[in-house]
Amino acid sequence: MAEKLGFYFDQTLCTGCKACSVACKDKHDHAVGIS
Repeated sequence: MAEKLGFYFDQTLCTGCKACSVACKDKHDHAVGIS
């Protein structure tokens, strides 16, 4: 079974830039094209 990662964030401050997703994938050594 694959490890699932998650975090809490304040969606009211979200601009939709997806920088949080890129940073998370970089931190955990996931390829950028993988969800």
